Amino acid sequence: MFASVDTPLYSGMPLDRLLSLFEEQTQHDPTGRRIVIFDEIQHLREWEIHLKVLTDRHPNTRFIVSGSAAAALNRKSQASGAGRFTDFFLPPLTFAEFLAFRNLEDAFIKVSHRGPAVRYGAHDIQRLNEEFINYLNFGGYPEAVLNESVQADVQRFLGRDIIDKVLLKDLPSLYGIRDIQELNRLFKKLPITRAKRSA
Repeated sequence: MFASVDTPLYSGMPLDRLLSLFEEQTQHDPTGRRIVIFDEIQHLREWEIHLKVLTDRHPNTRFIVSGSAAAALNRKSQASGAGRFTDFFLPPLTFAEFLAFRNLEDAFIKVSHRGPAVRYGAHDIQRLNEEFINYLNFGGYPEAVLNESVQADVQRFLGRDIIDKVLLKDLPSLYGIRDIQELNRLFKKLPITRAKRSA
């Protein structure tokens, strides 16, 4: 089962109710082995309590919860999921992973062995630098790397997923930030400040 908790239809609905709806619709055996995924879990108040009850009630079910507000999820899972929850932080792609996803690693990187030492070089440094710029533009998101329609309009993708979703929605609701416009102004100033400092 997969359910995105931020879907308006599921707004405020307890996790056990979502699971019950799934079982009613699919006639799935509640005692059988299964995987249940709840995405954007931070949109449900006290999600960790809901999840704790479900893990106790369904020992053969593996529950996976994910969300874009890692700090808040980690804090809550540690507070109430002792022995039940395992946290995984999924960082963006590294540059090497970016090249591997695009099947470019062997084309751009040469590996040489000198005794026990391994040395890395570039077949074509200019093209490697161009791919690094692409990597910076796509932000290390697998969806942006693998989906050509996202690559064609990466600014819209980043604007929708980063600015609109995380900065203007998730952070204010999780941390009680009242002045969203001030947060947005701060976010826009950071790259300029960093550029001035490095110059």
